[in-house]
Amino acid sequence: MCQSPVVFFVEDTKKEGEYEFLFKKIFSYLPNNFKVFSMNGKSGVKEIYKYIASASIKQDKYFYLVDGDFDILSNDYESMCDVYGKHFCFLDRYDIENYFIEKSEIYNYLRINCNATNDNLLNKINFEMWKENIKKHHGALFLLFFALHQFAIEHDEIQMPKYIEKYCHLSLNECGIPTAEKVVECKNSIVKEFCKINNNYTEEGFTKIIETYEQRLLKKFNVNLLNNISGKYMLHSLALYLQKIKVECESAIDGCYVRSVNAKELRTFLVSHINVKKFNFLCEKWGGTLQEIISLSK
Repeated sequence: MCQSPVVFFVEDTKKEGEYEFLFKKIFSYLPNNFKVFSMNGKSGVKEIYKYIASASIKQDKYFYLVDGDFDILSNDYESMCDVYGKHFCFLDRYDIENYFIEKSEIYNYLRINCNATNDNLLNKINFEMWKENIKKHHGALFLLFFALHQFAIEHDEIQMPKYIEKYCHLSLNECGIPTAEKVVECKNSIVKEFCKINNNYTEEGFTKIIETYEQRLLKKFNVNLLNNISGKYMLHSLALYLQKIKVECESAIDGCYVRSVNAKELRTFLVSHINVKKFNFLCEKWGGTLQEIISLSK
């Protein structure tokens, strides 16, 4: 196995450098030769964990980080954490991108990268309106996704259509903001898709089943509503919204020039200016162990 004193396994492909940056920012005492390996999904991280455990390789220097996604509301979430032990950590939000959304840094990105000022773009943005629509309408969509996931776990004979990426995009209007009407359309389309591939269910019957699951999840889901929404699609929505406002500003204000909003640049900026206090739970879980390992390796 790897000779580095500390090794992290993560889900996301082609994001190793991003995670190196984040881990170094969270744990400033990490040696320069620590490693991050992407395992192409949560199942890959679990598989390498089980392989290292079964091969009787000493676990001390290996750490495993996965998204919270549907597991954070699972009835056996606490027992899952216990089974995998202290070196294996579930994020306490849906995904890593959920931590990146920060109003002040979004405005700083627009100032530095897009030539936005208080006199043009910045006073046209209604961040709170965007956030409230994400919370309300993407919240409703992700409650549906959580319900579908729970139903699928309990009925392993059924086939579930691929729905998250497709319907997160379809739920947005021309300004990049999710709406109630779009979410209802998405829900109806998902039910139709499901009943098409599982023809022993009717649309009316399956809709009632899923609504029952939503009601069961609602109390837990609403405790940290924004945390239970994918930050990846929040960023997508935000970039579309900002670009729409940018175009409107240039049309309305003579001589106004604001550079286009680039979704990848926005993500990179937000990562590089992340508030590491959001990851205090990781410091509490891993900080002492990491410092001990590093000290012994010197």
